Amino acid sequence: MKTLGIIGGIAPESTIAYYRLLVDSYRQKNSDGNYPSLIKNEENIHGLILGGTELPLILRDETYNKIPLLDTARIHVEQAVTQLLS
Repeated sequence: MKTLGIIGGIAPESTIAYYRLLVDSYRQKNSDGNYPSLIKNEENIHGLILGGTELPLILRDETYNKIPLLDTARIHVEQAVTQLLS
C-alpha cells in the first residue's frame, strides 16, 4: 500500500475531517479492516494532499521533490462537474 501525506486545513478539526473521509473511502474500497497509511512529514510518502484551498496558489507545481501534490479544490471541482454532467 502507498502512503499519503496531508498538509493544510484551517485548523486541526479540518485535518481530522480529511482523515475521517480518507478512512471512510478507504474502507469502502478495501475490507481488510486496516487504515490508510498517512504521515505528516515528507519521508516515504507517495502523494501529498493539499488540504487548504490556498495551498495550490502557493504550490503551483504538480510535484514537490518528485512527490505528487493532490490539489483538493481541483479534485472536488472536477468531480462536481462530472456529477453534474452524468
